[in-house]
Amino acid sequence: MTLPEYPLYIGGQFVPAQSGALVETVNPYTGQAWACVPEAGPEDVNTAVRAARSALDEGPWGRLTGRQRSKLIHRLAQILERDADLLGRSRRETTASCCGKCALSAGSCRNGTSTTRAPRTSCTGDHSQR
Repeated sequence: MTLPEYPLYIGGQFVPAQSGALVETVNPYTGQAWACVPEAGPEDVNTAVRAARSALDEGPWGRLTGRQRSKLIHRLAQILERDADLLGRSRRETTASCCGKCALSAGSCRNGTSTTRAPRTSCTGDHSQR
């Protein structure tokens, strides 16, 4: 059986690892290989970090406030929950499996934005290098 291959997504483009190396990924539940993905190395990580920094500094996401980004991510969570069944059918997964994954993804979206909804407090110190 030939496994599907998925590329890296860096700077708005699908790209292979700079080394060209691929690695099989295994479903931890079944123990079966399900896909091949690029084995990203330090060069790929550096390229991705530069692309992310550029996107944040120059793109629309970086101009949004934390509260605006939080609202968009919460909206994504709502869509994941609403369309879990449709997403499962499109990936040929069982509804229960996909609903579980969508619930986890939605929860991650909400948990990751919880600090942007917290009341603002004052901080001291230079945090520009974080």
